[in-house]
Amino acid sequence: MLFACVLMLGAAATPKDPDRDELRAMEAKIDKRIGAARCEENAECRAAPFGAKPCGGPWSYKVYSTRNTDVAALLREIETYRSRNAELNRKNRLESDCRLVEAPAVRCQEGRCSTGVPVAPE
Repeated sequence: MLFACVLMLGAAATPKDPDRDELRAMEAKIDKRIGAARCEENAECRAAPFGAKPCGGPWSYKVYSTRNTDVAALLREIETYRSRNAELNRKNRLESDCRLVEAPAVRCQEGRCSTGVPVAPE
């Protein structure tokens, strides 16, 4: 009986997906570089297209601050992610909706760059 339960639990486990794990690790590195996106004025806030939908265009946008960010390095990492995401889309023959994801309006809100959604405290 115990053996049957162990087999059932093993079958229910999600298989490892190295491609998805790779993209998650890349995104975590990008998010770390962005950090808290501190700002003092709206002009310091930007949104960069992020990822690659199989149908074209980004999946979303990453909001960042130019104040304390190495913008060139950040944009290189985002482009590397986009390129790898597109490559994996082709490799895995993925599909997506073809809806355009528009760039959000960003602003400096309570000392952090934001899309206008309330900012959670640190």
